[in-house]
Amino acid sequence: MLEASLAIAAFGGGLIIWRLSERQPSRLMRLLGSKQNAKRAKSSRVKTAASRSSISQAAELADCLWLTSMVLRSGQNLFAALSYVTQRADGLLAYELRKIVNNLSLGAPFEQEFVELAKRLPDSRFSEFSTTTILSLRRGSSLAAAYGQLSQSVRAEVSAEQVRRAAKNESKMLIPLVFMILPITVAFAVFPSISLMHGIF
Repeated sequence: MLEASLAIAAFGGGLIIWRLSERQPSRLMRLLGSKQNAKRAKSSRVKTAASRSSISQAAELADCLWLTSMVLRSGQNLFAALSYVTQRADGLLAYELRKIVNNLSLGAPFEQEFVELAKRLPDSRFSEFSTTTILSLRRGSSLAAAYGQLSQSVRAEVSAEQVRRAAKNESKMLIPLVFMILPITVAFAVFPSISLMHGIF
């Protein structure tokens, strides 16, 4: 009897160990899956925030360019125009332009400051702004006209991006309409007719 009891106990212990070892990989897979899902969600949130930040920065650039071009058209030089804009603007570009104005007031060259601006703000729009400024200063062409054209180009990009995002959100809004509201509406429309038919027959 003792040997039989020991054999049964050993078999039961082995069965428990086997069940635990069988469950452990599934728990590990669930844990890894939840971590991967969390990473994907975090990555999606970061991309969305970056996209929104890019649009806001582009809109800020367009406004600063337009205001700078207006000041230049009034007869002011570039330093006076940048000083005027930085006193009234707010945001990332305004902060960077304030640094440029401060450095220019200490005797820094225009071209070097805008080269550094393109390095600090690697976005293509800000690089184009810096390149436009440097080329206009070298060639002696109108900065007011160049800034006005660049402002219109950036505004067009922002408008196109906003329309694209609005269309994407509109498509997402169709999902609850098709799969939730529409079936409930159909059920409310059909159910009285079915009840009436059952009552007749």
